[in-house]
Amino acid sequence: MKVLVLDFGGSSVKYSVIDSDGTRTNAGEAPAPVHSPEEYRDCVVGLYEQFKDIVEGIAISMAGIVNPSTGELVMGGAYLPLWGKNIFDLICPHLPVPVSLMNDGKAAALAEAWNGSLSDIQDGAVFIIGSGLAGGIILNRQLLMGHGFAAGEFSYMHLTTKIGMMTSSMGESSMSGLLFKASMALGIDYKKCAYYGNTKGWDSYMRKCIEEQTFSALNDEPRFEHGVDGRNFMELVNEGNEIALQVYDEFLEGVYTNLSTIQAVLDPEVIAVGGGITHAPRFIPDLAKKVEIGNATGFNRPIVLRPCTVTGSPNEYGAAYHFFRTNGILQ
Repeated sequence: MKVLVLDFGGSSVKYSVIDSDGTRTNAGEAPAPVHSPEEYRDCVVGLYEQFKDIVEGIAISMAGIVNPSTGELVMGGAYLPLWGKNIFDLICPHLPVPVSLMNDGKAAALAEAWNGSLSDIQDGAVFIIGSGLAGGIILNRQLLMGHGFAAGEFSYMHLTTKIGMMTSSMGESSMSGLLFKASMALGIDYKKCAYYGNTKGWDSYMRKCIEEQTFSALNDEPRFEHGVDGRNFMELVNEGNEIALQVYDEFLEGVYTNLSTIQAVLDPEVIAVGGGITHAPRFIPDLAKKVEIGNATGFNRPIVLRPCTVTGSPNEYGAAYHFFRTNGILQ
């Protein structure tokens, strides 16, 4: 059986056809339909029309807190016009095939459980380092949704007694938090950073830092024309820049603290870590050193760390897996 998979991100919708053996074909992408429910509906229907002769269903992955049973999008990242709407009610009357819906972080966790780093274990967690912290929890080979469908939304954990974005797990351990701290420490204009446009929900401390920022000579280097990103930040780390190394070490400590908290609460067999920065050759080995030091204390049950192994389109694979399980194609 083949299913059309749609992964709705903030800037584009990525699509492909995936069969129940995990083979992916017909990959492409289109502009993200973020402006209205009607635009979103037309996008889904239009993409289905392209592949209707070869697929028997549609599997959707998207950011936000979603109810995969009813189709309600409680809150949906960049898709503000869809918040509080029912995706199934919006699109299913215009489609002759079944549709499934899954949060993108949970889809990534399902992908790892299907054919990735969690395929051989019963209980595990997936920790995805992106603009926020996505992920999912697998217990007894089943995805934990949570009472409000927000289980695995690790961004919202607080690891100090202070409350605010910068003291949350997102502030400590996400790429948006890392690049903010790196920009401030290195004196590179944060307003050039791709994440700057997402400052609406940030706390007053962060906004004040941005407005009062002073710049260093690095700010004029061509590689920082568009601010700090994961690639040029890791270049500085590899070059031995002392400030970058300090920010990087604090970031690794923050990620480890999150993993340690997840281990203490859930006691998983394995925690798999993914996201763009994990593809930097040194990142997983450096994180593993932090984990080894923490494990040696004996204070907590030891963390078994693995890198996520489903690369390229984990959200698509996980959304497909959810569809196949929901419709009885896979167990």
